[in-house]
Amino acid sequence: MSSDSCISITNINFSRGSRKIFDDVSFNIPRGGIVGIMGPSGTGKTTLLRLISGQILPDSGHIYFNHTDVTTLSRSGLYKIRKKMGMMFQSNALFTNLSVYDNVAYPLRENQDFSESFIHSLVLMKLQAVGLRGARDLMPSDLSGGMARRVALARAIAMDPELILYDEPFTGQDPISVGMIVKLMRLLNKSANMTSVIVSHDIEILFNLVDYAFVLADGKLIGQGKPSELRQSQNPQVEQFLQGLPDGPVPFHYPAKDYLDDLMGDA
Repeated sequence: MSSDSCISITNINFSRGSRKIFDDVSFNIPRGGIVGIMGPSGTGKTTLLRLISGQILPDSGHIYFNHTDVTTLSRSGLYKIRKKMGMMFQSNALFTNLSVYDNVAYPLRENQDFSESFIHSLVLMKLQAVGLRGARDLMPSDLSGGMARRVALARAIAMDPELILYDEPFTGQDPISVGMIVKLMRLLNKSANMTSVIVSHDIEILFNLVDYAFVLADGKLIGQGKPSELRQSQNPQVEQFLQGLPDGPVPFHYPAKDYLDDLMGDA
């Protein structure tokens, strides 16, 4: 693992049943930057985030976070290392029966031996950072989609993590909310010197935000580089994905037997 890498993915293989999600994939995620993970639907981008955080384990290979092999850790070891990670879920995953304040306070109460007065100060600090200190007493059902996403971000940064994982943070957001989230991501990454890994299908937004990006398809890493470098890629799969072309090496149809044979077989 490189000394300037936050995460090192080494020869990982992962399958779901007979379907190969990752086939001997290796790459390093640099420390302190904003990194994008892209690729067609079903290529395992969210699965990769779950592997990095140790929620699931690869069939083989290793994943290092700060030189620690996540794949070999005990439950207590994983619990300890996850304190240095934050995750913003695609669905926000807010506790519906807890207020905005208590959602953000939850990881602090669960993982730290802080007094309630200190937690109070920290929660207000995080909510202030995302512009929602005044919404602390609201319930998740009272929030707009953009507000819920910002609460999820406040909770993800509550522990001041070294690494934050974003799963489709821009999905379903209006342009103003997207602009606010992008601004917050840049600000947090710079001020807290954290590493940010973002899974997203929004290529233009991602390319205007990230320092570096990786493109996955067919179980392989098919491209990596700065956004300007990826735009010049000669790889047909990368070109098809970035340009949104309907025809190309990335198939539209999920693998299946011949259509006519399938129809006749049901006759």
